[in-house]
Amino acid sequence: QRFGLGGAKDGSFVIKDSQNYTRTYSWLSASDCQARKLKLRFPAERGEISALVNAPIGLEEEEVKRFMEESHLDLSQWGNGTYKSVAEFSEELIKGEAALLRQPDGKLLRVVDIVVVKILSAEGQLLIEAEEIFKDHKESRQRLPAVKRRSDEHQFLAARRLLKSFLRLSDCSVIIDPDDVRIIEQKQESTSYFGLPTLYRKRYMSARLLSATSKP
Repeated sequence: QRFGLGGAKDGSFVIKDSQNYTRTYSWLSASDCQARKLKLRFPAERGEISALVNAPIGLEEEEVKRFMEESHLDLSQWGNGTYKSVAEFSEELIKGEAALLRQPDGKLLRVVDIVVVKILSAEGQLLIEAEEIFKDHKESRQRLPAVKRRSDEHQFLAARRLLKSFLRLSDCSVIIDPDDVRIIEQKQESTSYFGLPTLYRKRYMSARLLSATSKP
């Protein structure tokens, strides 16, 4: 029922994670995805993939705050509304979910490595994240399921963590194609941390759900 079989009329299901984010996922046909203008085509270029990982190096909250202030970054909006706090950013750095770099012009750049998984069901439907709720704020997402890759985590382990911890799928019910991984980089303003430009390094993977009977 969680995957829209025999229960959910619109093929949707809701999952709340340990950080109190509530996400709604939906199974959509190819035509429905096109109607919602979802980006489903991966870039043709393949990035180099290493089996080696780096240990996370983080900063405590006061160190982060001092570093930001020395770099003249406005922190007045951090922790307000939907923006995350300095403490949350410090935790992100310590966990290895992001890195903080200083650019040649002196400005700071947050770097986030994201694993994006395109999951097709046995019926040919695609799984998307439809919306997200956090702190009573609901936001439409309309995107493929994704998770931040920790700096000490292999990309396929991150994908498996997404399937198991976020989507509640067993390892044996989904097959990830090891030969279909593509990497693109996008730089934009962070929606989580006010005024902090972020480089998103996205690793696109393809996977398939084995059969309808495998769905929980």
